[in-house]
Amino acid sequence: TRSGKGTRLFNINLDSEDSSTVRFGRGIGSITLADSSTFLFVGLSSGEVCGFYLNKKGLLERACTLKGCMSAVTAVAGDKMISSLIAASDESGNLIVWAYRGQSWEVVYRYRDKDEDYCCSLGMRGRLAIAGHSSGKVTFHDVEESQKLAETVTNSKGITSIDVHPTRDIFLVTGEDCRASIL
Repeated sequence: TRSGKGTRLFNINLDSEDSSTVRFGRGIGSITLADSSTFLFVGLSSGEVCGFYLNKKGLLERACTLKGCMSAVTAVAGDKMISSLIAASDESGNLIVWAYRGQSWEVVYRYRDKDEDYCCSLGMRGRLAIAGHSSGKVTFHDVEESQKLAETVTNSKGITSIDVHPTRDIFLVTGEDCRASIL
């Protein structure tokens, strides 16, 4: 939606020449960089994360394709404040965070869950990545220090959604057992 009257709709084919056929998109996120440019991201069944932006003509254009996930993407998240970090997880248990640095994207954090307890939802706040798992566990990761900080169990079944307050240290977690927790 743009300022003024009306709504603009964009229909973009997510298949590209350098990827396998995309069966579905799963997980969406966005970030706003310090220069006020905004990127929209969608995770794909091919394991890629595609980034889009509005070009000078006001059209949605593919800006990047982030790679590193080994299977279908399960979740994508970006910080709601100004940040260059975008996170994604996949069905193989990988959690990957990319940073936009010097006109390119680079992997700045990679975590692999050793269990079959894959990450199915994500939240981002500054350098903190919050991952909700299929077991009901929530893990907290410090992206800058490249380490898992803590974990807690909030639900008896899989975490379906995480929302992060943009300015306060509050996270809302909900799961398949109809329980919502505020951390």
